Amino acid sequence: MLMGAERHDSPEAMTAVVNVLVVGSVDTASGTVESTISLVRDGPATIVIDPGMVDDRRQILEPLEALAVDPNDVTDIVFSHHHLDHTLNGALFPNARGARSPAHPPSQHTYATHGRGHPDHRR
Repeated sequence: MLMGAERHDSPEAMTAVVNVLVVGSVDTASGTVESTISLVRDGPATIVIDPGMVDDRRQILEPLEALAVDPNDVTDIVFSHHHLDHTLNGALFPNARGARSPAHPPSQHTYATHGRGHPDHRR
């Protein structure tokens, strides 16, 4: 940090609240893959981490509703990396920074399986 520079994005205290919205899983028998999706709230920041593959988008939206978080109020999305199993549902958060970050081009296989397997996880 530069001497005399002010930081406006640093929290005043350690106040973050973290909730796991979806617990990730891999079912090799059925080929189902679901990402772990988390929510972090800290002051004015409402952050969703890795909004990737789930069998049904309600698995993301219903826990948010139970926590009184409107998807339109999410300020940021963090993608740990740009594979569809971590980015597929970023569009649920249209006002978030990161929602329009480019990911790997979608494959027909990934969309056709509706979250039931990512080619990288079938090896």
